[in-house]
Amino acid sequence: MHRLDVDHAEPGMTYGIPPDNAHAGSQDSHLRREIFAVGLREPSRFSFDRLTGDCWVGDVGQEKYEDVTVVGRGENHGWNVYEGFEPFS
Repeated sequence: MHRLDVDHAEPGMTYGIPPDNAHAGSQDSHLRREIFAVGLREPSRFSFDRLTGDCWVGDVGQEKYEDVTVVGRGENHGWNVYEGFEPFS
């Protein structure tokens, strides 16, 4: 899952990187600073809780499970090792 700041572009880019992204301050050229979280299979819907600001994501499963998850900064949600809470390979 990528998270961008479309209101404040960085030099040479058409967008900015929010400073609280998981890898925002990284100098590693192999690491994308846009990454907010990983391990989602096919996120299909997003919604934000108006009271807490939490990001809720509906993630399409492979075989058995669909998943609704609160996604936080730097989290790994397990795809393709897990489908929901069940091991998958």
